[in-house]
Amino acid sequence: MVKKFKKKFYFLVASYFVFWASLVLKKWRPRIIVITGSTGKTTLFYLLQAQLGEAARFAFDANSTFGIPFDILGLKRKTLQPSEWLSLFVSAPFKALTFKNDRPKIYVVEADADRPREAKVLAQLLQPEIVLITNIYQTHAVNFDELVTQGSAPNVLTAIADEFANFAKQATGEVLVNGDNAALVQAIERLNLPPEKFTLLQEQDYLADYQLLAQGTKFTLEKHTYEFADLLPREISLSLVMVERVVEMLGLRLDPTYKNLHLPPGRSNLLAGIKNTTLIDSTYNANLGSMLAMVKLFERYPAAGPKWLVLGHMLEEGAQTKKEHQDLAWAILQTHTIERVFLLGQENQTEVLPLLEQYWGANKVFFYASPREALAALKDSLQGGEAIMFKGAPFLEGMVERLLADPEQAKQLVRREEIWQKRRQGFYA
Repeated sequence: MVKKFKKKFYFLVASYFVFWASLVLKKWRPRIIVITGSTGKTTLFYLLQAQLGEAARFAFDANSTFGIPFDILGLKRKTLQPSEWLSLFVSAPFKALTFKNDRPKIYVVEADADRPREAKVLAQLLQPEIVLITNIYQTHAVNFDELVTQGSAPNVLTAIADEFANFAKQATGEVLVNGDNAALVQAIERLNLPPEKFTLLQEQDYLADYQLLAQGTKFTLEKHTYEFADLLPREISLSLVMVERVVEMLGLRLDPTYKNLHLPPGRSNLLAGIKNTTLIDSTYNANLGSMLAMVKLFERYPAAGPKWLVLGHMLEEGAQTKKEHQDLAWAILQTHTIERVFLLGQENQTEVLPLLEQYWGANKVFFYASPREALAALKDSLQGGEAIMFKGAPFLEGMVERLLADPEQAKQLVRREEIWQKRRQGFYA
């Protein structure tokens, strides 16, 4: 009932906040940079934040048709409870009408397109000067199935790609595009933009070397070499190129050391675990694009001990759920250094588990009905020194939390808000 109500009135309610946010933008008049795509946009957002710092305002934790207008208006959700909404409705016009134009003149936004019309509405609101698009995959595909059924799109991937392309369509300046992502390139081509308005970036033109280290990552690009304390997938190389281009466009100086970079939780962060294990926390999200990137990364990771992979399933994949989980299984089967795989979730049980057991045997692959059972089995199996990567739903950060050598590091995990703490307890009780 709640989902049906939300779907029916989502944009109607959002339009109220979009209206007041548009008034603020007319007063503020910033140069707007939109970062978008299916995966990798948050990492790009923080890479750019490390370079621009106080020269720009960044829309932290705000990427939706509600979140971005809230950020523009200076509204914040605190409890994530329905009772907050009355206060938000009342506060919106007050915030807009009393706005003081004392913000930085650059505004950087990470924008998503989780449902049809979302990117179109946000693009019309923001009218961005610069648009950076990381890639397009079938994320939140269940929300786009209806467009295919209605005949509005030939397939879900095309529907999603065309939705994200709305940001490029509304751009007043340059659009930087991952030219290695076929779905994205095709969507841009369908827009028939003037050639000078967009630039296709391809990894082969910029990446000279990529190294995964025990405690970080090293990228050697055309102009600079970058070293990071986090594990970043190879695909981030084009994000680094995009940052270089934006800094140049803005007339600023690039800091190759990225000394101000602090990536948010759940993006392949390295943590110390019990029994001298290394925990790789990639629990923020789970879609096929990010899953495949992290499996490839983990395959190359130079672990000192055995490598174990803990995977939850992918959510909101709609009619493509079966195929996408099977694609994930085939990707895992191409690896040679991962010794054990722990699976959770119904789709992993029906689609991933059979394929892995067929080709690997049952001694390397294990399925559990709940995170609590998986955690218990994982603890019982630990010999010490393993490297364990966590990726997928539901709430695998709770498992990471219970394996930390230092419980205080739980502050570095995702979904720390009280509402998530309560929901997560049900998985581990």
